[in-house]
Amino acid sequence: MRIYKHAFTLVELLVVITIIGIIMGLTLPALNAARESARVLQCKNHLKQLGTACWTHNSEQLTLPTGGWGWQFAGDPARGFRELQTGGWLYNILPYMDNRALHDMPGPDRMKTPVAEFHCPSKRKPIRYPFSHTGQVMCFRPSLSSNSVTTFNGETEVARNDYAANGGTRADPCITGTSSGYFDALNKYFGVNNSQAIIGVRNYFKGEHNNINDNTGAYCPGGAFSIDKIAGNDGASNTIMLGERHVNPDEYYTGTASDDDQGWDQGYDRDTTRWGGADKSLFGMAMGDLNYTPAIMDKIKAYYTRQRLSENHWIPIQDKAGYTSPSRWGSPHGDTINFCMVDASVVSVSYGVDPFIFYCLCSHCDGQAIPGDIMK
Repeated sequence: MRIYKHAFTLVELLVVITIIGIIMGLTLPALNAARESARVLQCKNHLKQLGTACWTHNSEQLTLPTGGWGWQFAGDPARGFRELQTGGWLYNILPYMDNRALHDMPGPDRMKTPVAEFHCPSKRKPIRYPFSHTGQVMCFRPSLSSNSVTTFNGETEVARNDYAANGGTRADPCITGTSSGYFDALNKYFGVNNSQAIIGVRNYFKGEHNNINDNTGAYCPGGAFSIDKIAGNDGASNTIMLGERHVNPDEYYTGTASDDDQGWDQGYDRDTTRWGGADKSLFGMAMGDLNYTPAIMDKIKAYYTRQRLSENHWIPIQDKAGYTSPSRWGSPHGDTINFCMVDASVVSVSYGVDPFIFYCLCSHCDGQAIPGDIMK
Protein backbone atom coordinates (compact mmCIF):
# COMPACT_ATOMS: atom_id res chain seq x y z
CA MET A 1 0.00 0.00 0.00
CA ARG A 2 1.47 3.34 -1.06
CA ILE A 3 1.30 6.20 1.47
CA TYR A 4 1.33 9.77 0.18
CA LYS A 5 2.69 12.56 2.39
CA HIS A 6 0.61 15.73 2.19
CA ALA A 7 2.62 18.93 1.78
CA PHE A 8 1.47 22.54 2.05
CA THR A 9 0.63 24.11 -1.22
CA LEU A 10 1.84 27.61 -1.97
CA VAL A 11 -1.68 28.94 -1.51
CA GLU A 12 -2.03 27.30 1.90
CA LEU A 13 1.33 28.68 2.99
CA LEU A 14 0.34 32.18 1.95
CA VAL A 15 -2.93 31.83 3.87
CA VAL A 16 -1.04 30.79 7.03
CA ILE A 17 1.40 33.68 6.66
CA THR A 18 -1.48 36.10 6.15
CA ILE A 19 -3.26 34.82 9.28
CA ILE A 20 -0.06 35.17 11.33
CA GLY A 21 0.38 38.71 10.00
CA ILE A 22 -3.18 39.62 10.97
CA ILE A 23 -2.71 38.20 14.47
CA MET A 24 0.55 40.12 14.90
CA GLY A 25 -1.10 43.29 13.61
CA LEU A 26 -3.83 42.91 16.20
CA THR A 27 -1.61 42.00 19.16
CA LEU A 28 1.49 44.17 18.66
CA PRO A 29 -0.28 47.51 19.25
CA ALA A 30 -1.78 46.11 22.43
CA LEU A 31 1.63 44.77 23.47
CA ASN A 32 3.29 48.12 22.76
CA ALA A 33 0.55 49.93 24.67
CA ALA A 34 1.08 47.61 27.64
CA ARG A 35 4.81 48.28 27.54
CA GLU A 36 4.26 52.05 27.40
CA SER A 37 1.81 51.81 30.31
CA ALA A 38 4.53 50.06 32.31
CA ARG A 39 7.02 52.78 31.37
CA VAL A 40 4.58 55.52 32.38
CA LEU A 41 4.13 53.80 35.74
CA GLN A 42 7.90 53.60 36.18
CA CYS A 43 8.21 57.28 35.25
CA LYS A 44 5.69 58.15 37.96
CA ASN A 45 7.61 56.00 40.41
CA HIS A 46 10.82 57.89 39.62
CA LEU A 47 9.06 61.21 40.23
CA LYS A 48 7.70 59.85 43.51
CA GLN A 49 11.21 58.89 44.61
CA LEU A 50 12.56 62.32 43.70
CA GLY A 51 9.66 64.04 45.46
CA THR A 52 10.16 61.93 48.58
CA ALA A 53 13.86 62.82 48.59
CA CYS A 54 12.92 66.52 48.37
CA TRP A 55 10.59 66.08 51.33
CA THR A 56 13.33 64.38 53.34
CA HIS A 57 15.66 67.24 52.42
CA ASN A 58 13.03 69.67 53.70
CA SER A 59 12.74 67.74 56.97
CA GLU A 60 16.51 67.78 57.51
CA GLN A 61 17.40 71.22 56.13
CA LEU A 62 14.03 72.99 56.74
CA THR A 63 13.78 73.92 53.03
CA LEU A 64 13.41 72.25 49.67
CA PRO A 65 16.72 71.93 47.79
CA THR A 66 18.23 75.12 46.47
CA GLY A 67 18.18 75.67 42.73
CA GLY A 68 21.92 76.33 42.80
CA TRP A 69 23.90 79.15 41.23
CA GLY A 70 23.67 78.64 37.50
CA TRP A 71 24.71 76.72 34.39
CA GLN A 72 28.44 77.10 34.96
CA PHE A 73 28.41 75.74 38.50
CA ALA A 74 28.37 72.14 39.68
CA GLY A 75 27.79 70.78 43.17
CA ASP A 76 30.32 71.29 45.98
CA PRO A 77 30.30 68.65 48.75
CA ALA A 78 31.89 71.14 51.16
CA ARG A 79 29.30 73.89 50.68
CA GLY A 80 26.32 72.46 52.55
CA PHE A 81 22.69 72.59 51.40
CA ARG A 82 21.64 76.24 51.54
CA GLU A 83 22.44 79.40 49.55
CA LEU A 84 26.21 78.75 49.49
CA GLN A 85 25.61 75.51 47.59
CA THR A 86 26.42 76.07 43.92
CA GLY A 87 24.91 72.77 42.72
CA GLY A 88 21.25 72.34 41.87
CA TRP A 89 18.34 70.35 43.25
CA LEU A 90 19.34 66.99 41.74
CA TYR A 91 22.77 67.20 43.33
CA ASN A 92 21.35 68.21 46.71
CA ILE A 93 18.88 65.33 47.03
CA LEU A 94 21.49 62.60 46.46
CA PRO A 95 22.15 62.02 50.20
CA TYR A 96 18.39 61.62 50.69
CA MET A 97 18.28 58.94 47.98
CA ASP A 98 20.86 56.83 49.84
CA ASN A 99 23.51 58.07 47.44
CA ARG A 100 25.87 60.05 49.65
CA ALA A 101 28.85 58.40 47.94
CA LEU A 102 27.91 60.00 44.60
CA HIS A 103 27.26 63.36 46.31
CA ASP A 104 30.78 63.33 47.76
CA MET A 105 32.51 61.95 44.65
CA PRO A 106 35.09 64.20 42.89
CA GLY A 107 33.40 66.48 40.36
CA PRO A 108 34.34 65.09 36.93
CA ASP A 109 33.64 61.49 37.97
CA ARG A 110 30.33 62.50 39.56
CA MET A 111 29.22 64.50 36.52
CA LYS A 112 29.67 61.44 34.30
CA THR A 113 27.73 59.06 36.57
CA PRO A 114 24.18 58.27 35.37
CA VAL A 115 21.36 57.97 37.92
CA ALA A 116 18.45 55.75 36.83
CA GLU A 117 15.87 57.72 38.82
CA PHE A 118 16.76 60.88 36.90
CA HIS A 119 15.44 59.40 33.65
CA CYS A 120 12.04 58.72 32.13
CA PRO A 121 12.16 55.17 30.68
CA SER A 122 10.09 56.27 27.68
CA LYS A 123 12.66 58.93 26.78
CA ARG A 124 16.18 57.61 27.17
CA LYS A 125 18.42 55.33 29.16
CA PRO A 126 20.62 56.26 32.16
CA ILE A 127 23.89 56.25 30.25
CA ARG A 128 26.59 58.78 29.43
CA TYR A 129 25.81 61.25 26.65
CA PRO A 130 28.03 63.41 24.42
CA PHE A 131 29.40 66.59 25.96
CA SER A 132 30.88 69.07 23.50
CA HIS A 133 31.24 72.36 25.40
CA THR A 134 34.75 73.76 25.51
CA GLY A 135 34.45 77.05 27.38
CA GLN A 136 31.01 77.09 29.03
CA VAL A 137 31.66 74.23 31.41
CA MET A 138 30.61 73.32 34.92
CA CYS A 139 33.06 74.06 37.69
CA PHE A 140 33.33 73.67 41.43
CA ARG A 141 35.57 74.69 44.29
CA PRO A 142 36.67 71.78 46.51
CA SER A 143 36.18 73.79 49.72
CA LEU A 144 34.84 77.14 50.89
CA SER A 145 38.33 78.58 51.29
CA SER A 146 40.09 76.81 48.43
CA ASN A 147 41.73 78.95 45.74
CA SER A 148 41.62 76.16 43.15
CA VAL A 149 38.68 75.48 40.86
CA THR A 150 38.03 72.17 39.14
CA THR A 151 36.30 72.40 35.74
CA PHE A 152 34.78 69.95 33.29
CA ASN A 153 37.11 71.10 30.51
CA GLY A 154 38.24 68.38 28.11
CA GLU A 155 35.50 65.90 29.01
CA THR A 156 33.53 64.33 26.15
CA GLU A 157 30.70 62.62 28.06
CA VAL A 158 28.26 63.63 30.77
CA ALA A 159 25.27 62.17 32.61
CA ARG A 160 21.92 63.92 32.02
CA ASN A 161 18.38 64.06 33.40
CA ASP A 162 14.80 64.00 32.10
CA TYR A 163 13.13 65.72 35.07
CA ALA A 164 13.14 69.37 36.06
CA ALA A 165 12.20 71.53 39.03
CA ASN A 166 9.45 74.14 38.89
CA GLY A 167 11.05 77.58 38.57
CA GLY A 168 7.73 79.45 38.63
CA THR A 169 5.64 81.55 36.29
CA ARG A 170 7.99 84.20 35.02
CA ALA A 171 9.83 84.11 31.71
CA ASP A 172 12.92 81.94 31.52
CA PRO A 173 15.38 83.95 33.65
CA CYS A 174 18.29 82.19 31.98
CA ILE A 175 17.78 84.41 28.93
CA THR A 176 16.40 87.58 30.54
CA GLY A 177 18.90 88.14 33.35
CA THR A 178 21.90 90.44 33.17
CA SER A 179 25.05 88.64 32.08
CA SER A 180 27.13 91.15 34.03
CA GLY A 181 25.61 89.89 37.27
CA TYR A 182 26.35 86.30 36.36
CA PHE A 183 29.98 86.86 35.47
CA ASP A 184 30.32 89.02 38.56
CA ALA A 185 29.17 85.97 40.52
CA LEU A 186 31.78 83.84 38.77
CA ASN A 187 34.53 86.31 39.60
CA LYS A 188 33.45 86.52 43.25
CA TYR A 189 33.29 82.72 43.39
CA PHE A 190 36.80 82.39 42.05
CA GLY A 191 37.88 85.08 44.50
CA VAL A 192 36.32 83.24 47.48
CA ASN A 193 33.89 86.11 48.17
CA ASN A 194 30.79 84.01 48.77
CA SER A 195 28.34 86.60 50.06
CA GLN A 196 28.96 88.93 47.10
CA ALA A 197 28.83 85.99 44.68
CA ILE A 198 25.32 85.11 45.85
CA ILE A 199 24.17 88.68 45.19
CA GLY A 200 25.63 88.43 41.69
CA VAL A 201 23.74 85.18 41.07
CA ARG A 202 20.45 86.70 42.19
CA ASN A 203 21.04 89.82 40.11
CA TYR A 204 21.60 87.69 37.02
CA PHE A 205 18.50 85.58 37.40
CA LYS A 206 16.17 88.40 38.38
CA GLY A 207 17.39 91.26 36.28
CA GLU A 208 18.72 94.06 38.47
CA HIS A 209 16.88 92.66 41.47
CA ASN A 210 18.13 90.44 44.26
CA ASN A 211 14.91 89.84 46.21
CA ILE A 212 14.62 86.07 46.46
CA ASN A 213 10.90 86.37 47.18
CA ASP A 214 10.26 87.42 43.60
CA ASN A 215 10.28 83.77 42.51
CA THR A 216 6.84 82.11 42.30
CA GLY A 217 7.91 78.48 41.85
CA ALA A 218 9.13 75.75 44.15
CA TYR A 219 12.82 76.32 43.37
CA CYS A 220 14.93 79.43 42.91
CA PRO A 221 18.59 80.34 42.32
CA GLY A 222 20.77 81.27 45.26
CA GLY A 223 18.19 80.26 47.86
CA ALA A 224 15.36 77.90 48.73
CA PHE A 225 11.71 77.73 49.82
CA SER A 226 10.22 75.63 52.58
CA ILE A 227 7.25 73.34 52.03
CA ASP A 228 5.47 75.18 54.85
CA LYS A 229 5.83 78.49 53.00
CA ILE A 230 4.38 77.06 49.79
CA ALA A 231 1.62 75.18 51.59
CA GLY A 232 0.68 78.30 53.53
CA ASN A 233 0.49 80.42 50.39
CA ASP A 234 -1.25 78.28 47.82
CA GLY A 235 -1.52 74.73 49.11
CA ALA A 236 1.06 72.00 48.57
CA SER A 237 -1.34 69.99 46.39
CA ASN A 238 -1.92 72.99 44.07
CA THR A 239 1.72 73.67 43.17
CA ILE A 240 4.04 71.71 40.92
CA MET A 241 7.34 70.70 42.51
CA LEU A 242 8.92 68.52 39.77
CA GLY A 243 7.99 67.24 36.35
CA GLU A 244 9.06 66.00 32.95
CA ARG A 245 10.95 68.44 30.74
CA HIS A 246 10.59 68.88 26.99
CA VAL A 247 13.51 67.98 24.73
CA ASN A 248 13.42 67.64 20.96
CA PRO A 249 13.70 63.87 20.23
CA ASP A 250 16.22 64.70 17.50
CA GLU A 251 18.47 65.97 20.29
CA TYR A 252 17.99 63.21 22.87
CA TYR A 253 21.45 61.80 22.20
CA THR A 254 23.42 64.72 20.73
CA GLY A 255 24.07 67.12 23.60
CA THR A 256 23.76 70.10 21.27
CA ALA A 257 20.33 71.48 22.24
CA SER A 258 20.48 74.69 24.30
CA ASP A 259 18.25 73.12 26.94
CA ASP A 260 20.07 69.77 27.04
CA ASP A 261 23.75 70.56 26.61
CA GLN A 262 24.93 70.29 30.22
CA GLY A 263 24.40 67.54 32.82
CA TRP A 264 22.28 66.80 35.87
CA ASP A 265 25.04 68.06 38.17
CA GLN A 266 24.68 71.80 37.62
CA GLY A 267 22.89 74.77 39.12
CA TYR A 268 19.82 76.70 38.02
CA ASP A 269 19.42 76.34 34.26
CA ARG A 270 17.12 75.08 31.49
CA ASP A 271 18.68 71.62 31.84
CA THR A 272 17.43 71.30 35.42
CA THR A 273 14.55 73.80 35.68
CA ARG A 274 11.39 74.64 33.71
CA TRP A 275 8.88 77.48 33.88
CA GLY A 276 5.16 77.86 33.26
CA GLY A 277 4.20 81.41 32.46
CA ALA A 278 4.93 84.84 31.06
CA ASP A 279 6.81 87.52 32.97
CA LYS A 280 4.70 89.36 35.55
CA SER A 281 5.59 92.72 34.01
CA LEU A 282 3.02 91.92 31.31
CA PHE A 283 0.33 92.22 33.95
CA GLY A 284 1.52 95.47 35.50
CA MET A 285 3.41 93.84 38.37
CA ALA A 286 6.79 95.09 39.53
CA MET A 287 9.76 92.91 40.49
CA GLY A 288 9.29 91.64 44.01
CA ASP A 289 5.51 92.19 43.89
CA LEU A 290 3.68 89.00 44.90
CA ASN A 291 0.35 90.69 45.59
CA TYR A 292 -1.87 88.76 43.19
CA THR A 293 -5.03 90.81 43.62
CA PRO A 294 -8.31 89.80 41.93
CA ALA A 295 -7.73 92.53 39.34
CA ILE A 296 -4.26 91.15 38.55
CA MET A 297 -5.63 87.61 38.28
CA ASP A 298 -8.30 88.86 35.86
CA LYS A 299 -5.54 90.32 33.67
CA ILE A 300 -3.61 87.07 33.78
CA LYS A 301 -6.67 85.01 32.93
CA ALA A 302 -7.55 87.31 30.01
CA TYR A 303 -3.99 87.02 28.70
CA TYR A 304 -4.07 83.23 28.69
CA THR A 305 -7.56 83.18 27.21
CA ARG A 306 -6.15 85.08 24.22
CA GLN A 307 -3.24 82.66 24.12
CA ARG A 308 -5.65 79.79 23.38
CA LEU A 309 -6.27 81.31 19.96
CA SER A 310 -2.66 80.63 18.96
CA GLU A 311 0.00 78.17 20.01
CA ASN A 312 0.70 78.62 23.69
CA HIS A 313 4.38 78.45 24.55
CA TRP A 314 3.94 77.66 28.24
CA ILE A 315 1.62 74.67 28.51
CA PRO A 316 3.24 71.22 28.36
CA ILE A 317 3.90 69.62 24.99
CA GLN A 318 4.52 66.09 23.80
CA ASP A 319 8.10 65.71 22.59
CA LYS A 320 8.06 65.69 18.80
CA ALA A 321 10.86 65.50 16.26
CA GLY A 322 11.84 68.75 14.61
CA TYR A 323 10.39 70.99 17.33
CA THR A 324 12.37 72.65 20.12
CA SER A 325 10.93 74.94 22.77
CA PRO A 326 13.52 75.58 25.51
CA SER A 327 12.21 76.20 29.03
CA ARG A 328 9.03 74.22 28.41
CA TRP A 329 7.60 71.23 30.22
CA GLY A 330 7.20 68.16 28.00
CA SER A 331 7.13 64.38 27.80
CA PRO A 332 7.34 61.50 25.32
CA HIS A 333 4.12 59.97 26.69
CA GLY A 334 1.04 59.88 24.50
CA ASP A 335 -1.70 62.00 26.07
CA THR A 336 -0.45 63.31 29.41
CA ILE A 337 2.65 64.51 31.23
CA ASN A 338 3.63 63.51 34.77
CA PHE A 339 4.28 65.90 37.64
CA CYS A 340 5.12 65.58 41.32
CA MET A 341 3.31 68.20 43.39
CA VAL A 342 4.75 69.87 46.47
CA ASP A 343 2.76 67.48 48.67
CA ALA A 344 4.71 64.64 46.92
CA SER A 345 1.62 63.32 45.11
CA VAL A 346 2.27 62.31 41.50
CA VAL A 347 -0.32 63.36 38.93
CA SER A 348 -0.85 63.32 35.16
CA VAL A 349 -1.90 66.47 33.31
CA SER A 350 -3.24 66.65 29.76
CA TYR A 351 -1.28 68.47 27.07
CA GLY A 352 -4.51 70.34 26.41
CA VAL A 353 -4.68 71.81 29.91
CA ASP A 354 -6.14 75.31 30.16
CA PRO A 355 -3.15 77.74 30.00
CA PHE A 356 -4.46 79.81 32.92
CA ILE A 357 -4.90 76.72 35.09
CA PHE A 358 -1.39 75.58 34.25
CA TYR A 359 -0.06 79.03 35.09
CA CYS A 360 -1.62 78.62 38.53
CA LEU A 361 -0.14 75.14 38.94
CA CYS A 362 3.33 76.63 38.43
CA SER A 363 2.81 79.41 40.99
CA HIS A 364 2.81 79.04 44.76
CA CYS A 365 1.20 82.42 45.39
CA ASP A 366 -1.72 82.91 42.97
CA GLY A 367 -4.38 81.85 45.47
CA GLN A 368 -6.48 80.05 42.87
CA ALA A 369 -8.33 76.77 43.45
CA ILE A 370 -7.41 74.07 40.95
CA PRO A 371 -10.30 71.96 39.54
CA GLY A 372 -10.01 68.35 40.68
CA ASP A 373 -10.40 66.86 37.22
CA ILE A 374 -7.26 68.63 35.92
CA MET A 375 -4.89 66.24 37.68
CA LYS A 376 -5.44 62.51 37.35
